[in-house]
Amino acid sequence: QIEAKVNTIINDGNKLVSDLSGFARVASSAKQLKQDIIKWRKDKFKEWCQDTIRAIDDPSQALSLETSGRLMEIDSRDGKLRVLYGDRLTNLLNEVRQLSSLDYEIPSKITKWVEI
Repeated sequence: QIEAKVNTIINDGNKLVSDLSGFARVASSAKQLKQDIIKWRKDKFKEWCQDTIRAIDDPSQALSLETSGRLMEIDSRDGKLRVLYGDRLTNLLNEVRQLSSLDYEIPSKITKWVEI
């Protein structure tokens, strides 16, 4: 969203006020900000991927424990379905879905884990 707003400022500025003195400095700052945002976004995604893969690979982490056993069971006493997976797995499923919809390339190790 911030990246889109910076693009709008650059584009609208070029159309409306590019002839004003000082606009070149503002446009240059906006372009640098855009590059900084892109780098930050890529760094955060890379960090998320590394953290998620580390959580998948580490058998002592909660995420690994949540997917190694049964995810649901029917309670023999009352016949109700009991969910056995935790919030971290649910969050991971949501994160993967959202990042995929934003056209991020999710590493295959994570997508395979989510498909389990």
